[in-house]
Amino acid sequence: MKNKILTILVAISVLAITLTSCTGGSSTATSWGGATVTDSAVYFADGMQIVALRLDNGANIWSYPEKAVATRSFLAAPVLVGEQLIIADAANLLTSINSRDGVTQNWQFAGAKGKYIDSPLVVGETIVAPNADNSLYALDLDGTKLWAFAADNAFWAQPASDGEFVYAPNFDHYLYAVDLATGVQKWKTDLKASLVARPTLVDGVIYIGNLDGDFFAVDSERGTVLWETKVAGGVWAASNLVDDQLYFGDQTGIINILNAADGSVVEAINVESGIIGAGVVVTDGIVFGKENGDIITIGLDGSNLGTKTVGGSI
Repeated sequence: MKNKILTILVAISVLAITLTSCTGGSSTATSWGGATVTDSAVYFADGMQIVALRLDNGANIWSYPEKAVATRSFLAAPVLVGEQLIIADAANLLTSINSRDGVTQNWQFAGAKGKYIDSPLVVGETIVAPNADNSLYALDLDGTKLWAFAADNAFWAQPASDGEFVYAPNFDHYLYAVDLATGVQKWKTDLKASLVARPTLVDGVIYIGNLDGDFFAVDSERGTVLWETKVAGGVWAASNLVDDQLYFGDQTGIINILNAADGSVVEAINVESGIIGAGVVVTDGIVFGKENGDIITIGLDGSNLGTKTVGGSI
């Protein structure tokens, strides 16, 4: 049971964030960890290092860099592509290392001028990395820059893609659709307030919330808003779509369940502490981390299936 709980804790990949302000690149995330889980290992962003752990017992495999460097901090989950582990950091670097040894560097991209807050997205042979310098950077798997797309404010969140276009939320209130091959904008849609949550893209519909508590369904082809629903607080992370219902937390401590077809509220569950990160779907329901240090499992019917206190802000 202890190992099962450890696995769930790591798999959640939720955020613990302290902000000095809410204005794009000037904001500072002081503790924003994330994990990538495989069938044998966990790759975890742990402050000034990336740590590889054995999945079965949590034992350390390696740390990158071997000795922590004060000028580098890792805020987002690394991305595994084959044996490449692609790491984004707050020192403006995107680095590919060998996932087996944690030492061998394949390449490093130093073209960005701002922090990488969230993980890059890999679509086929293309890496798309959001950066706080107001740009999306596209690279091939060898680290060669393909294009850059500039907006008026910071890109914090990992975008979504359908393989043809990239859908990227921005602090300037806009959701952008950008051609994956060329970096040319297709459309942009104003969603009223800053966007830091990852979008959820399913069957041509993008689901995303903003920091003012507005939640939207957007047509990915045209960029038109299909429906809009107000929730209690700011939305910081992606929603989970299960059986035609959307599950996500907000900053006020509400777990929201919406009908994906029309945005109507199915249930709003008060868990009494902010939820800043995304949930993870497990066999019995969805697990959320809370800012007060609790982990709560909510059944798909909205029932409380149990809480585990681990301490610290999740």
